[in-house]
Amino acid sequence: MRRNRLADVLSADRATSPTIGAVLLVGITVLLATAAGSQLFGLAGSQQGTFASATVDYSPSEDRVAVTWLATAGAEELKVEILVGDERRVVGLDGVGDRVVVDGDGVTVSSGSVGQWKSPTISDGDRVTVTVLAVKNGETVVVAERSTTV
Repeated sequence: MRRNRLADVLSADRATSPTIGAVLLVGITVLLATAAGSQLFGLAGSQQGTFASATVDYSPSEDRVAVTWLATAGAEELKVEILVGDERRVVGLDGVGDRVVVDGDGVTVSSGSVGQWKSPTISDGDRVTVTVLAVKNGETVVVAERSTTV
């Protein structure tokens, strides 16, 4: 009789071990899922909206690139960075409808008043990269970025 009682005690101890293991496994899984989910939702909430829209039009036949500010979503200004070979120019656009053109004559900005710079100029075979940044409350967002060889 003593052996049966000892066997009962031992089998009762063994039965709790799988139960405790299953509870721990479920608990750890829930904890990891909660941590991963909260980080993913945190990333989704920090995504920035577009501050403006602009077009970047390349005309290889005329060796010309034009950027036009189409619409604003609260942007204060657009900064247009033009890179032709090793030459770089950054110009600002103040409002919707403003435009910057880069061609063989240099850079021309129509933004209320017209501004013109002699460099950079575009000629056949040049690599041209244009990056348009919208500025709002000191934050910048890339609105458009294009690169091509004319």
